[in-house]
Amino acid sequence: MWRLNIGALAFVLAEVKLYKKVGDDVVLQASPLPSTIISISWKESVNIAVQWEGNEIMYYRQFRERGSLNISSGELTITKLARGDSNLYTPEINNVIMAPTQLIVISPVPKPTISSSYNSDDVLVLTCNGGAMDSEPISYKWRSSGKELSNSSKELNITKVRPLSSVSHRFRIRTSDRTVGFIL
Repeated sequence: MWRLNIGALAFVLAEVKLYKKVGDDVVLQASPLPSTIISISWKESVNIAVQWEGNEIMYYRQFRERGSLNISSGELTITKLARGDSNLYTPEINNVIMAPTQLIVISPVPKPTISSSYNSDDVLVLTCNGGAMDSEPISYKWRSSGKELSNSSKELNITKVRPLSSVSHRFRIRTSDRTVGFIL
């Protein structure tokens, strides 16, 4: 949360978190919009990314090549996202600071693999591999015979193995998910 003090009044601006993957485009929105827009400024952290007042739009750093400002809606579009674009973006319209957006750019989900081994208690241990370390947060879902299992960790322990029963694993990272199957 951000707190803005103006005299004796304090306004709390709720920060929005937005997850996108590398290579995607994103449209950052400013709200609430005034009925007439006479100036727009977007900051990336404390640095000005783009500003418009009058007839000229000024783009700075990577936004010269990959930024686009819509002066009717106040929206800032960033194309071909890179991990370095992860940051806090704050719009200011008509000299009024709006709610910031925390942009988090993560790697795309790789196709997972399942490996198997037996532990000392003759328990089959299935392990899902394939998560990109820079793609946090990761969630795991295991399914067997079409039903989701309660286990939501990287490993699944199976005590009674039935031949030819199938297990699938759904690997999800905020921006997308992948599934891989495994037959016992």
